[in-house]
Parts: sequence; structure tokens; C-alpha cells
Amino acid sequence: MEFLLGNPFSSPVGQLIERATNSSLPSEDWELNMEICDLTNSSEEGPRDAVRAIKKRIVANKNFKEIMLALTVKMDPSPSRMRSEPNALRVASLWISFLSCRLMTLRCP
Repeated sequence: MEFLLGNPFSSPVGQLIERATNSSLPSEDWELNMEICDLTNSSEEGPRDAVRAIKKRIVANKNFKEIMLALTVKMDPSPSRMRSEPNALRVASLWISFLSCRLMTLRCP
């Protein structure tokens, strides 16, 4: 449970995600997004830290631009981390349900 506590932007990948989703950016920074992908895939903690940081940016955020930039940050999970197609489908399903719920709350008054 220790990984759930603390600031998700304190990890190296979290710091990059915070920069990549800053609302002061004029548009997506694709070089930074690719750096996030590389860093995410370079360590065992990378995927977990990236998900925590992106989730923090999306959940309860009123800044639409930051939410859209967070959704633009694309991670390419390596097959060795996913280990199987059912795991990949489960992760995709969880993200779809999470984002669907989030988008519904943005549309609701």
C-alpha cells in the first residue's frame, strides 16, 4: 500500500508527466511524451508510477486542457510486462471504463 501514498509526481516519470500535462503548454510535446514512454518502460516501477501520475491529472481535475494532455501521453507497454493477451485486454478494459466514467462526469452539470 506504500505506493498509493505520497505525491505521484515525485517519481522521475511522474515529474515528466507533470511537465507534459502542464496547461501552459501551447500543444502536445511529443518529444517529452516519447521520453515518458522510454522511462516508463525502463524500470519495474515505471508503469505503476506513470499510471498514478496520469490518474492524478485526470481525476478531479477541472482543467480540461490538462486532462486532454494527460490522455495524449501514450505509453507503449512492453509485451514482457503484459505477459499475455488477457492481461493486456484487462488493462485496456479498466482504462476504458475509467475514462468513460470520467468523461460522463465532465458532461454532467
